[in-house]
Amino acid sequence: MSVAQAAALSTSLCVPVFFAVCAASLSRPFARLSASAPSVGFVALGAATLAAVTAASQLSLYPECCFLILGPPWIGAAPWAGGEMVSGPSRRQDESFAASVVAAYAAGVLAMFICAHLLCQTLAAGFVATLAYLCVRGGLRDAGEPDVDRDRLLG
Repeated sequence: MSVAQAAALSTSLCVPVFFAVCAASLSRPFARLSASAPSVGFVALGAATLAAVTAASQLSLYPECCFLILGPPWIGAAPWAGGEMVSGPSRRQDESFAASVVAAYAAGVLAMFICAHLLCQTLAAGFVATLAYLCVRGGLRDAGEPDVDRDRLLG
């Protein structure tokens, strides 16, 4: 598999999750948890741990190179999706998603050189993705509040 095919495959794993969670978190009619509540971090870490354990069990049947193609987007999207669904849309929703997935990739690459076991690699990717998400997400965005950062970048 070429690098372009691998990039297309891994991107196709993240994009549907991103759009589904964005739509669901923006249109929820019921109350959300506070963005500063400690439970947001617990939910994000729990989602990342569940995704890491699931990825380790599913990817153990394939060669190690499949982990770097399939694992990080799956694991990196989990803490972001969990946090956004529990606390609602964050101020930097796009940036926190990208940071989570990129951090999962970086941790996955480093963990492949440090750890030999797939579970160790996936848990490292999940932990770092959760940390990146929580650092970048910002506070809760109000429904009527304009996205100043995005407006500034676009024009």
